[in-house]
Amino acid sequence: MQATLAEQNIPSEGLQNLSAGSMLEHIVAAGTLCTVHFMEEVSARLGWAWEPREVTPGRRPVKEVAGIDQRLIGWQSTHRRQIPDAKSLLVADCEERQGHPPGERAADYALDAQAADRTRRPKPTAAGSLTELRDGWRASAVRAFGVDVISRARSAGAGGGHGGVGPGAAGGRRRPGGRGHGGRPWCT
Repeated sequence: MQATLAEQNIPSEGLQNLSAGSMLEHIVAAGTLCTVHFMEEVSARLGWAWEPREVTPGRRPVKEVAGIDQRLIGWQSTHRRQIPDAKSLLVADCEERQGHPPGERAADYALDAQAADRTRRPKPTAAGSLTELRDGWRASAVRAFGVDVISRARSAGAGGGHGGVGPGAAGGRRRPGGRGHGGRPWCT
């Protein structure tokens, strides 16, 4: 980097090397910026609006497409529902072996990770085409919820179900400054 700066007559005073520590210091901000950029692009191209959804009480909410029935989200979140049961079995095993429940945060985090790993389905060896996957998902959703719920979700996803709120409200055009609901920035 120094050679490139010297070749272009750019002073190198005050510049620092890029290190893992300095990158990790700003990783949350970089991730948030990336997510906001993605959401703005999707809103501009598809006209979708976004709304916050609390996944874990007390934690930052996630953004999801506005107007999607919560039952559809839960239908595709089977792994998340299996983790607590698997974790309770791991805690019981731990208590049996050690004579007391795990008490440290790190142990709790490790048990969460183990439970997630144990309940994760193996990856399919031969996936179908995207069209075949979509057809299968759609048929499964129709069996679970009926045609009317799926039709409403498809219209919401196509920009018709957000009621004029959010970045996609103006026919897919961005609001000035790349801001979300009511002109407020997404990440505050």
